[in-house]
Amino acid sequence: MKKKSVIWSVVVIACLLVAGIGAEEQPQRVMNFLAVMDLDCGKAIDKENCVALTNVVIDELVKIKKYTVIDRANRDKILGEAKFQMTGCVADRCTIEAGRILGVGKMVVGSISKLGQTYLINLQLLNVETAAVETSGAEECKCEIEGLIGAVRNAARKIMGEAPAASSTPQQPAQPPVKLKTNGKCPEDMVYIPEGNFCIDIYEYPNKKGATPKANVSLDGARKLCQRVQKRLPTPDEWEMACMGQQKFIYGYGPNFDKTVCNSKRKNITVSGELIKCKNNYELYDMIGNLWEWTDDSVSALQWLRGGSTHNGVKYNSCKGRYPIRKPNWQKWDVGFRCAKDAE
Repeated sequence: MKKKSVIWSVVVIACLLVAGIGAEEQPQRVMNFLAVMDLDCGKAIDKENCVALTNVVIDELVKIKKYTVIDRANRDKILGEAKFQMTGCVADRCTIEAGRILGVGKMVVGSISKLGQTYLINLQLLNVETAAVETSGAEECKCEIEGLIGAVRNAARKIMGEAPAASSTPQQPAQPPVKLKTNGKCPEDMVYIPEGNFCIDIYEYPNKKGATPKANVSLDGARKLCQRVQKRLPTPDEWEMACMGQQKFIYGYGPNFDKTVCNSKRKNITVSGELIKCKNNYELYDMIGNLWEWTDDSVSALQWLRGGSTHNGVKYNSCKGRYPIRKPNWQKWDVGFRCAKDAE
């Protein structure tokens, strides 16, 4: 009996010690975790783009590595199991409640509004334990919606005490967009690229807005179709020059990849011009994603497909994206082209 009593006492003491250690370590563990609430974009930005910009905040905070950031899926799962209503949760009190349910020490909440032609971004870092605003980060962006990517990243860096990213999106274009008509140098359905003194189709062949681009075409087939309309295929260098635009953006529409802008990782080919944001400042559409595009390299045994397709993600869906082909009669369902010609 005495032996059992001693054993029980040891067990109780051990439990108390473990409980004590847990209580001491718990605040430190919790305070190192952080969650981000969906941005409140109001009427300034549509829901799809607002979600994408919230993901930009999450991505930037993960890169900074000051906190362990809960991803969106786990956040939604935990809050869903607690039957917490996230819709309309933008007030500090609501955010703090969400943070306590999630078991994190910090919460990030933010908003994007628009005043005239200027977007206003504001992020706040809240302490769940004290309900105090620890830091805030504000950015202004007189830009197209794509320019918000860099501005939102910098606001996220501010609340972490980090310097702005060197590759942030410029708020103003480095150069103004060229006009579609340039002193008669190009036909009406083409754009003049002054850097290379050539013209290129606005859309993928047949170069008509609202038309389904021609796909499953070989290099020889693309050459012949361009010749029928007194044009030719662009060289790899010409294609890349046109894709990057005057601002030299690697994705054409901007410096950062955004799968919601162009036809990336969708099931079907989209008609030309359907994705109105998938263009560069030359007003060239769908050079990223949708269909791989043939280029014609006269000095190499290889021929190059450029720009990626709906079947690809960030690896190929860029102005640098390329895939080598050795057989001119090779064709595939997600391969198309656009035509070019020398300027007059």
